[in-house]
Amino acid sequence: MIRGVTASAALRATSPVVVGLILIFAAIAKAGRPGPSRFVIEYALGRIRLNEFASHVHFMLYVLVLLEILLGVWLLSGWRSRPARRVALGAISLFTLFLVALVFDPAAPPCACTGWISLAENAHTANILGVGRNLLLIALLLVPAAGVRALPTAKPGVDRTSAN
Repeated sequence: MIRGVTASAALRATSPVVVGLILIFAAIAKAGRPGPSRFVIEYALGRIRLNEFASHVHFMLYVLVLLEILLGVWLLSGWRSRPARRVALGAISLFTLFLVALVFDPAAPPCACTGWISLAENAHTANILGVGRNLLLIALLLVPAAGVRALPTAKPGVDRTSAN
């Protein structure tokens, strides 16, 4: 541990950075090769019987990419970090609900959450791993808000190794 920095402060500072970087990376991967992500959006629209919006999938994807980048930059900036964490928590929770729906749909494609980079070749496995990844991101966003406390540190001149 760095002198004078508690575990809570370190976690509070680094967790939004990690989540922000992952959001930006996912957005760039989607923008770089949008095909898999467009396919998942088209599939989802078909499943909920909103096929009339299929002509707007390209626009929806770019809005998603833009929102992920903006949210990632907001988390990285540290500006109003509590609201940024809350918005990120809401967005990732919605993404996770979508992934859970894909897990229970045997015909579902892999999520394409990170663009062309897939966590597994099998769609069902990739979607389960995506849920796990998102739960880790949610935990990263929740732990600092819970006020994790560091173990007490020894004060100079105080011997805590001997039993009194």
